This record gives sequence, structure tokens and C-alpha cells, in this order.
Amino acid sequence: MKKILAILRCKGGFSLLEVLMAITIIAVIMAIISPDIASAGHKAKLRADTASAACIGRAIELYVAEENINVAEDFDEAKMDTVLVGKGYITSISAPRSGGAWTAQYNGKKVTVKAGDSELYPEPVKDEGQTDVTSP
Repeated sequence: MKKILAILRCKGGFSLLEVLMAITIIAVIMAIISPDIASAGHKAKLRADTASAACIGRAIELYVAEENINVAEDFDEAKMDTVLVGKGYITSISAPRSGGAWTAQYNGKKVTVKAGDSELYPEPVKDEGQTDVTSP
């Protein structure tokens, strides 16, 4: 009988308690990390949209300057495609990564570009307590 007990005790492997503890530790670590991963994806999409909005805004500014446009003008995606891409001010316009559609306005003095409801160009001035999601 002692030989059988000795053989059973020498058997390698993990007990159920050890496996449950390892799973619990992994679950706690994932609960801590997962919000950071989700917000990183959102920040990356916002950075990409901000860069695209800057390109669109500069292309509209160039178009307005070269065509001597002095009146307010609205740009939806179709007009951007016709005017900016068609006349060679920009090569292509991809859809915003954060959703919505591109819209732009020229009010006679400055250009604003929006993706959905978010104004991305010119970049909004940040308050002191606000974090900068567009810097690396």
C-alpha cells in the first residue's frame, strides 16, 4: 500500500488548485490591461483621421488660393472627390477610420474639416487638463 501511495505522490503535474490560481491571476491581469488596449485602438483611429483631415484641409486651402475663391463654400465627400481629387490637389480621400463622413467648410477666411461630428482640422486648442491624443 505504501508503494502505491508513493507512486501516486510522485506523479508529475499540477493540482486543480494550482490551475485555478493561474487562471485567476491571468484573468486579473487581462481585466487591468483590456481597457488600455481598447483606448489605444480609438486613439490610433483618431490620429489617422486627424492626419487625413490635415491633408484635406491643406488641399482645400490650396484650391481656394489658386482658384481665387473669396466666398463661403461647403464641401461634402462627393465635392471633395470631384474638386480636390479631380483637379489633382490630393491623390485620394479614404473614409474616416472613426466613422461618419468627411465634411469641410470654407467661410471666406479659414477651412474646417470634420469627420462625423468631430472637428479635426484645424486641430482644436486643448485645455490644460486635456490630454493630447494626437501626439505619439
